[in-house]
Amino acid sequence: SLIDVKCSLTGPAARATIVTSGMELQDWPLPGREFDLAPGATLWLDITAVVFPGSQNAPYFAFRNLDTSRLLWHQCYNN
Repeated sequence: SLIDVKCSLTGPAARATIVTSGMELQDWPLPGREFDLAPGATLWLDITAVVFPGSQNAPYFAFRNLDTSRLLWHQCYNN
């Protein structure tokens, strides 16, 4: 099964990471799972992933804010 969503990330945060479970990212557009953000700018990401066959738990992804003093907002929707 395939997951295909588009996300926007914005806010004053300067660094974030994507965390996944039960899936493998495909065609991830950034050099690594941790990435820098331009504070105040919007970063658009297309996320595609293949769900692991036979996974016992629901697959998920989440963005984790690595900037402890500034906020990160994100919004995702199905592509």
